Amino acid sequence: MKTFTPKKIIIFILSLVVIALCLIALIRKAGLEPQAVKTYDISGGWNVELPGSSESNVSLNDFSLGRMFERGKIIRLYNTLPSDIPPHAGLRIFADNAVVEVEVDGRSVYEYGRESFMRGRTVGSGYHFVDLPADAAGKDIAITVTFAESFVSNARPDIELTAGIDMFRKFVSETAGVLFIDLFLLLLGIVLLIVSLAFVSVNRDYLELTGLGLFSVVAASWGLCSQKFPEIIGLSITANSILEFSLLYSAPMVFLILILSSRQDISRARKSVLRILLLVCMVFFLTVMLFFFTNVMHLPRVRRVFDIVVVSIGIAAIIFTRIPKKRRLVSDRIFEISIIIVVVTGAYEMLRKDIRTIFPGAFFLKMDLFTVGILIFVVGMLTSYMSGIYRRTLDEQEVLVLKSLASVDSMTGLSNRKKANLVLEELDSSKDPYLILSFDLNGLKKVNDRYGHETGDSMILTFSKLLTEVFKDTAELFRMGGDEFIAVLKNDNIETVSASMRRLVSLEKEASEDESYRIDCSFGASLSTEFEEPKSEEVLRLSDKRMYEMKSRTGRGRD
Repeated sequence: MKTFTPKKIIIFILSLVVIALCLIALIRKAGLEPQAVKTYDISGGWNVELPGSSESNVSLNDFSLGRMFERGKIIRLYNTLPSDIPPHAGLRIFADNAVVEVEVDGRSVYEYGRESFMRGRTVGSGYHFVDLPADAAGKDIAITVTFAESFVSNARPDIELTAGIDMFRKFVSETAGVLFIDLFLLLLGIVLLIVSLAFVSVNRDYLELTGLGLFSVVAASWGLCSQKFPEIIGLSITANSILEFSLLYSAPMVFLILILSSRQDISRARKSVLRILLLVCMVFFLTVMLFFFTNVMHLPRVRRVFDIVVVSIGIAAIIFTRIPKKRRLVSDRIFEISIIIVVVTGAYEMLRKDIRTIFPGAFFLKMDLFTVGILIFVVGMLTSYMSGIYRRTLDEQEVLVLKSLASVDSMTGLSNRKKANLVLEELDSSKDPYLILSFDLNGLKKVNDRYGHETGDSMILTFSKLLTEVFKDTAELFRMGGDEFIAVLKNDNIETVSASMRRLVSLEKEASEDESYRIDCSFGASLSTEFEEPKSEEVLRLSDKRMYEMKSRTGRGRD
């Protein structure tokens, strides 16, 4: 698995910052930064006709129509346009699931949604950008709003009057911060999906990254639709609303998939609860979409049921993903904090429109905290993922080090007998030829008796260094114990054995000149090709036998 070091994590985070700065630069270059836009105050002086009643000289900033409007109910708003507006001024009207009609001096200048409403189709919520006639200054205006759904979120339409193209510029300027966050999340999600899908088949750790990328894309796309950005590039109000609700209703499924892929270490019972909730979300989504496409029910009608499902998921996510304090790591704390933030800001978003009907002018209701909460959640989850990967990498490296230490001779640094046995087993499963050299130091007992065991250990260490120098590129070396060593040569390296042994003898003589004792060894060699069906144990036994025969011939046995 790829190693994630602190340096690489820092580089990754800095790369995200660079991407963010590039997006900011692009936004500024496109002229989307907040700027002064000429607006005309038409919030006051409205005459409002309600079903069964009417009110005069109403200020829309303080006037609330509540939520209890049924499908087909109509409200009409009348006013006089300011006399100082320029030619081709524009109205920006936000209406929630309603047909909107605008008349200036008795002439129809805008209509949207009437045909869909009459056919019982979804009308949608969004901004209506109305171009006023060139001679509209000082004339009477009438706005008719026909509700296409019952229990709409905000019955009072929001109306702003600007100079021509300024109505688009003002809209984008007001939402530039949210636009940047959503575009950043969308780009980040796409990058995460591409990277994770490319490697998930190789490493399951990337599955969590896939879930995070998918959630980031869905959340960002929903954020763009909820802010009505697609309308600026030509998508209709109805299409934008359908896309918005489809993404919204699918988001809990993606969220739970992300949670389940991120929390592999929670108990089976907790996983079962989250999986049941995931199944509920899937059934809910499929049922709602089936009802929508068959025109049985419009998507906004089940928003309240959706809110209940989301609240249940949020509570379950906080409770069932918590790790006991004794086992909790830094990545777990980041994960839990991220969950709490997105759940709390999500609850605020669900209540914001309800509170707005009671306090229509409250400034804090204009703050899009949920988008910020999603950003914190995604970045937090990504940080938790990177921290978890880093921790697991360290654990794996520690295991590898421990395994390595268990296979290494502490005195010489060569592989030990345990490692040699594993290599010999591998030789039995291979058909390639190999050669085993057995070595035994001569005179070690005499050196120990005369100079002490420290000098004897020094003799063993010196000899192991000579072996390493000679065979480092051609053989695997092992200390079998005491003064016994073996070397395993494979394939083409077998041909180098004669030259290597001559060099070893030469190095032994050179090393002996600097010591008070003589360094030399007895050795024996055996080829696997000497046997019809070679077994490494038999090949090793033959090389040992030849090594002892040499020791006997030279009279350099241990006495």
